[in-house]
Amino acid sequence: MFNQSLESGTFPSLWKHAVVTPILKKEKSDTLKCSSYRPISNLPVLSKLIEKVVCAQLRSYVESESLLSPFQSAYRPLHSTETAVLKITTDIFNALDDGKISLCSFLDHSSAFETVDHLYLIQKLESSYGISGSALRWLHSFVTDRSMSVRLKSDISLKTAVDSGVPQGSVLGPLLFTLYVSGIANVVKKHNFNIHLYADDVQIYASCAPSDSSNLSSRLHQCLDDVIEWFNSHRLLLNTDKSEIIWCSSRAKKLSLPTESISVGSSLVSPAASVRVLGVHFDPHLSFDVHISRCLSSCFSALRQIRSVKRSLSRPILISVVRSLVISRLDYCISVLSGVTKRQLQRLQSVLNASARLIFSSTRFSHVSQHLKVLQFLPVKYRIEYRLSVLAHNCLHDRAPSYLSSDFHLLSNCPSRRRLRSSSSSLVLQPRSRHPTLGGRAFPVAAAKVWNSLPPHLASIVNISDFKDEALKYFLQRSF
Repeated sequence: MFNQSLESGTFPSLWKHAVVTPILKKEKSDTLKCSSYRPISNLPVLSKLIEKVVCAQLRSYVESESLLSPFQSAYRPLHSTETAVLKITTDIFNALDDGKISLCSFLDHSSAFETVDHLYLIQKLESSYGISGSALRWLHSFVTDRSMSVRLKSDISLKTAVDSGVPQGSVLGPLLFTLYVSGIANVVKKHNFNIHLYADDVQIYASCAPSDSSNLSSRLHQCLDDVIEWFNSHRLLLNTDKSEIIWCSSRAKKLSLPTESISVGSSLVSPAASVRVLGVHFDPHLSFDVHISRCLSSCFSALRQIRSVKRSLSRPILISVVRSLVISRLDYCISVLSGVTKRQLQRLQSVLNASARLIFSSTRFSHVSQHLKVLQFLPVKYRIEYRLSVLAHNCLHDRAPSYLSSDFHLLSNCPSRRRLRSSSSSLVLQPRSRHPTLGGRAFPVAAAKVWNSLPPHLASIVNISDFKDEALKYFLQRSF
């Protein structure tokens, strides 16, 4: 059945109907406003199965032909929010280490997946990606002539035609959206700005000397004007009211940071005290104080809720719940926190200590070292090092994005090192940095430092699963 659909270039009409269930975003939201609801789109199972087949073939094609921007991190194997944030912070840390300041702009789409123009999408797939014949006809059939109904409890609305957008809740839709917006990278590069894309999130940034900040602001204004024009020409809408900018500098140059607003479309945007980038809160000095505070608030809120139902849970289930709802939040993008202060590490460690005391019903001031050892909860310091070592392993074995692995090299691959004893080891080149609290926190430097400290037998393991197991044992031995 799938082969017949693909050969004929026709997507079955019965699989084009979506049932949308509105879910209230917050309990106290106004139930009479549509914006208070999050639409959950449900599609037929067979539709998702054939989409998975097509998605695998389409992704393999665009990856093998290098048709996607290397700085597009969404819906691609080996790419994640963590690798994207590491790339952005690395570029900023390197600029600050050179005595520069950085200007970052974070743009927000309005209903991005719902506003994709079908005609433009098909034209782009043909002209920019070389897709033709039955494959192009199938994709055209997939995105057009779709319908939806809204279900609320036992009631369901009449069918309504869907004239634009990629199907919500589909497997193939996100990849098609990625291909649709990839051209924006060329617009930004013309203005000599860096860009990183993650789904409908757009991060644009550049650096300059403190004395050249006004010129950089002017260049960003021109760049954003062209970006908005590109959005409009592709029937996409940029939400200028939710777009943010932030200046970053070292603490020594904080007085040189501009405070003037920058025009983004019809809105004036003032520099923010902190911005949220892919779940990580950036502040002007990349100290991550705000991020750590938000993380602690979220973790302790989850612990309080777990405590209220603790009596109903057995210990194994309680451990699973704590790992899922608390430890996972602590571990999110934890590699970015390399080089933070001891005080910040202690604040984060308090989450692990409270979790262990909750699981073992210990008092507030009781010792938790033995509990942490039994639970195999690595201290925060070693959690960061463990994650950096895994990312370093991925970089060395072609399991990381090119924007990370390109700055990560074995000493044996350096021409000047081939005659030295280090050429036969698994050591990597550690880039130089002026300041350990700035350039020393960039991913290539921090990861290289951790990797070079690993025992030779551990660094020589090729299989990633075996490496993770042995690395966990190694860091547990160092911790307790």
